[in-house]
Amino acid sequence: MRKSLFRKYLLLISVIVFGSFIIMGAIFFVSMSNYWVGDKLDNLKENVETIAAYVGNKTVKTADNSYELPVEAQTFAVAFSQSAQADVFIAGKDGTIIFCSEQTNCNHIGKKVPEVTMAVAMKGAYNGVGKLGGLYSEEHYVVGTPLYFLEDTGENKVIGAAFIASSAGSFTMFKQDM
Repeated sequence: MRKSLFRKYLLLISVIVFGSFIIMGAIFFVSMSNYWVGDKLDNLKENVETIAAYVGNKTVKTADNSYELPVEAQTFAVAFSQSAQADVFIAGKDGTIIFCSEQTNCNHIGKKVPEVTMAVAMKGAYNGVGKLGGLYSEEHYVVGTPLYFLEDTGENKVIGAAFIASSAGSFTMFKQDM
């Protein structure tokens, strides 16, 4: 009788310990996933704010009251894009993409960022995961921020938005490695 009671308790304790490890593993996985996504979005936000500030400072107002991105600002955005392993693009107030870091291979130039995304980005900051209204064929982490131009009056005027997008496929690979 003792043998069977001992085995029952051993089996019960073993199941509880094993179940606890499974639950703890799942909690750890979810926590790491959330941390990784948050860290990725924070990093992208920091990058796009730096790009927007630099491009906004270098933007030139032309005689016809339009705005022009000098080559220096474009070169900076391309270099930043390569180091961040992400796409950088600038959209005018109407959402039309006027600059893309992919340059000659870019199929984004002339396309429009969705109105809702532009409205949120121009009010302060946009971040999300998606295909950005069909601009991408696969999911991307996308962060946008307003692009300001300092007028002669000293007023900061929103003239568009800067976006940075990184493939969400890297997160899928991260989950598979775990």
